[in-house]
Amino acid sequence: MADSPIRVAFDDKIFSSQTHGGISRYFVGMVPHLAGFGVEARVFAPIHVNSYLPALPHDQVFGTRVREFRGRPRLSRLVNGPLSRLAMRRFKPQIVHETYYVERNEAPKGCRIVLTVYDMIHELFADQMADPATIRSKAAAIARADLILCISESTRRDLIRFYPRAEARSRVTYLGFDADFAAQDGPARSLDRPYLLYVGQRRGYKNFAALLDAYAASPSLRDAFDLVCVGGGPFDATERQAIAGHGLGQAVRQCGADDDELRRWYRGAAIFVYPSLYEGFGIPPLEAMASGVPVVAVDVSSVPEVCAGAAELAPDGSAEALRAAIEAVAFDSDRASALCRAGLERIDRFSWAGAARDTAACYRELI
Repeated sequence: MADSPIRVAFDDKIFSSQTHGGISRYFVGMVPHLAGFGVEARVFAPIHVNSYLPALPHDQVFGTRVREFRGRPRLSRLVNGPLSRLAMRRFKPQIVHETYYVERNEAPKGCRIVLTVYDMIHELFADQMADPATIRSKAAAIARADLILCISESTRRDLIRFYPRAEARSRVTYLGFDADFAAQDGPARSLDRPYLLYVGQRRGYKNFAALLDAYAASPSLRDAFDLVCVGGGPFDATERQAIAGHGLGQAVRQCGADDDELRRWYRGAAIFVYPSLYEGFGIPPLEAMASGVPVVAVDVSSVPEVCAGAAELAPDGSAEALRAAIEAVAFDSDRASALCRAGLERIDRFSWAGAARDTAACYRELI
């Protein structure tokens, strides 16, 4: 390790646009641990909306949180850009770690650039995620980066598929996970019947429609369990029609939840179901494992890499495959218990200290 710390600046891009979410949580989780691996890290987000940044030590953040930042992309360029560059020049970073994709290089002259790529959803699911601006910005960011960090081997493979020239510049650094996620006061949620739990957005590749069909097609699951969806907004007209068409009535419900309430839903679940057809990494299965809940997921993209034997994996995302996988856990207590034990062991593989260690090693390649 070098005698003096490597100075790394994180830009404002994700913090000026994301109030809370996985990407900003990733940086805030990792930054405090970097000092232990020879990195002096600072976040430059002069005006931001992020709810996690205030948790960092004051000397690691240049910026102030506001409740609302109207016209975020444009204001970020007009306000945060100049203020960040001025503050960064005083800090004299050796590396700028870009937190999201932008077309223009805003790093101080002479800085090496590191970029994290989270997934290739926009490229792989262009029909569902039509966003040419993001694809264009990502391509520019990938082209100028000296080193590209991918959050899973699966994401790295997908990156190389679309950007073959990035292969030599790409590395894998896994996300971390808050090991005390489930160590919260308050009782687990309970309903009149045990429930299957789904968390998050339900659109397209998230494959919620197949889960709904799987549940509806299984008399044994319908007789024994409710299906609870947390987050993702209220059911839309198509979902309401499908629920009514299957005759599911009040057995399927949706609710919002803050972080504490989400933990309660996890702790009370009989099974957590993750039917997604693509993920760059996938934190929810780890949250369920930490809560002592068996996980059912699909054997695609990064899911088997992250879950690695600690989940019941359906061979594909069809309703038939999901039904069989859920039933295999729901009506076999030994299997469910084994998955719970494996899950609690699996979460130890992912820590923010480990993410910081691996990221710091990548920084040292450039200095």
